[in-house]
Amino acid sequence: MHWPGTITVRSHVLEELYRDICESLVKHGIKRIFFFNNHLSNIPAVAAVGRAMRRKGIPVAQVDVWRVAFLVSDDTIESKVYPKGHGGEVTTDVIMAVRPALVDLNRATPESCKPAFDFFSRHLKNSIFTYPDFTDFCDSGGWGDPALATREKGERIIDRTLRLIADFLAEFKARP
Repeated sequence: MHWPGTITVRSHVLEELYRDICESLVKHGIKRIFFFNNHLSNIPAVAAVGRAMRRKGIPVAQVDVWRVAFLVSDDTIESKVYPKGHGGEVTTDVIMAVRPALVDLNRATPESCKPAFDFFSRHLKNSIFTYPDFTDFCDSGGWGDPALATREKGERIIDRTLRLIADFLAEFKARP
């Protein structure tokens, strides 16, 4: 809520919404559910619903699409400033491929993270969580240098990401 135009939904409300959607789908005959998630903060709500649905015999899976995109993008990265950052080179590559009109590289400026980010990310690797506020990490809502992003790199990242997800879905669908 720190930047104009952002919307926040409380985690428990989001979880209940996901639960209602899943239960409705199951009543209509859906036998397994896959969440295509593009926001890190939504993972716990989806996970809670996934566990609840699994107890009812409905397999549920989710993908954090940005984690997959970051995983498959290493050979496309040119920036040295948080290329996998929030609004950095990789995310900007992808946005340029999907909605190029939303990107104005003339206004792009590199932003490094505040020291709190380094503290948080260093301990996150050890599975120690501190629950910082996003403004503890950056002033603008993003970090990294989007200046080297291109539509072509974004298209390659999207293609690789979707192939990995499609391979998973084929296996997920085939499971008993």
